[in-house]
Amino acid sequence: MVPSGDDLARAMADRLHDDDQCVVELGPGTGAITGRLIERLGPEARFTAVELNERFAKTLSERYPAIEVLTGDARQLGELLPEAFKPVDAVVSSLGFLAMPESLCREILEAVFLVMNPQGRIIQFSYTPRSPIPQRVLEGLGAECKRVSTAWKNLPPAFVFEIRRKPR
Repeated sequence: MVPSGDDLARAMADRLHDDDQCVVELGPGTGAITGRLIERLGPEARFTAVELNERFAKTLSERYPAIEVLTGDARQLGELLPEAFKPVDAVVSSLGFLAMPESLCREILEAVFLVMNPQGRIIQFSYTPRSPIPQRVLEGLGAECKRVSTAWKNLPPAFVFEIRRKPR
């Protein structure tokens, strides 16, 4: 695995809004994107990272001691996040949805949507230009996925998507 480049980190961070008050990063690894997210957020914003790999979580905590790093499974996001972090405005994800079974993908997105405000969104990247979320999963969750940016200088080039619940 090659860590994400700064071009991708900037493209992901640029999708955050000035009024985002609560942001969660899923699958930060060692923090290739984390630093840009921290820079982009205002001083009053709450930010936490959720990492499954204990070694990566420890490295991330050492690299960014000012942020809260939670070690756990994204499927348990509701239980992992303190109440002060809910509702979430944006989730920035580096999870490899294309390599996951549909059932796991669905479980993670369900957990995310449960803690997210109705206008919230997931900012996700992929190394392919097509949606990283299977269409069946999106339809089952009443969600949509739109490509919003491309990090051409990343190696390999990466595509940034926003995943949202469709308006009812």
